[in-house]
Amino acid sequence: MAKKAQSNNQKVTIKDIARLAKVSVGTVSNYLNGTAHVAEDTRQQIETVINQLNYHPNMNARSLRSKRTQSLGLLVPNISNPFFSEIARLIERYAWEAGYQIFLCDSDGDKEREEAHLETLYQRRVDGVIIIHTGNKSLRRLVENWSIPTIFVDRHLKGLPSIVSDNELGGKLSLEHLLSLGHVRVAIMAGDAHVDNVQERLKGAYDVLDQHGIEVPGDYRIEGTQSLETGIEAHRFWDLPEYPTAVFTTNDVIALGVWHSCLARGLRIPEDVSLIGFDNIQWSALTVPPLTTVAQDIEAICNGAVTALDKAINEQASLGSDTQLIQPQLLIRGSTTYAPSHQQITIK
Repeated sequence: MAKKAQSNNQKVTIKDIARLAKVSVGTVSNYLNGTAHVAEDTRQQIETVINQLNYHPNMNARSLRSKRTQSLGLLVPNISNPFFSEIARLIERYAWEAGYQIFLCDSDGDKEREEAHLETLYQRRVDGVIIIHTGNKSLRRLVENWSIPTIFVDRHLKGLPSIVSDNELGGKLSLEHLLSLGHVRVAIMAGDAHVDNVQERLKGAYDVLDQHGIEVPGDYRIEGTQSLETGIEAHRFWDLPEYPTAVFTTNDVIALGVWHSCLARGLRIPEDVSLIGFDNIQWSALTVPPLTTVAQDIEAICNGAVTALDKAINEQASLGSDTQLIQPQLLIRGSTTYAPSHQQITIK
């Protein structure tokens, strides 16, 4: 019987459902589309008939009528990066709670691929898009050419709606912490330094160092991608006549790579080298000792992005052009400690 009902599914209409449920066609339509309140007992009558008939609404037809797809696009630069994975998980959760499904696209750090993905999402008529960009400023042209609500998270694009952490403050908090522990030989490792949020973290860090007259020699600076491999390059520090007593990294993944390089050389964290990351990915609490890091409030960022899109979609309103800054928090854990006594300075 179930097989027969399924084979006749295309012949079933909302008129059939209304007749069997003994309600009006308009009531069935309101129930299916959520366009008006339907009493609970009536809802149960309609659901019973729908299940008996094995009815499945034609989503394409519904989208054409409502001009809504109840879907959002999410474009990320590298889903294997645990920070971006955590963002994707939270956005999917908040989107689901708001009645949307997510189409996830991974640009893999490739600008052409990023633009192609964004164009495809727009062509598929998603109701809105959330973007973590690669540093590709030409996305502005695509966003402005389409009328689909779009918001940037983690990495802002000037003049377009964005919700991001105050990255400059995060860099400042990191270096103030290291200097308060007496460190003067501080190395800085940056991943994707061409991206605005990384530049802001570096600015905050270098501003603190400049205020205290501390220079970072070229041998103490390494740039690369946001990867373990970049962090492992810290082995170059340990071959110097005087290696750094502290390392600031612009994300936690790089910090884990630094940790690996220390273990390979028999250096202890934090006794020999203090280490600080950025992002507070889940792994950062699992190292021994746990990693000191700057925590981004990604729940506030992700919830804010979905809420803003939902409001813009439902009210057909503009998202504006402002960048909303979310304050980060320094989490002092076990990977940082005082510099050896002969290296310490006093910060007043």
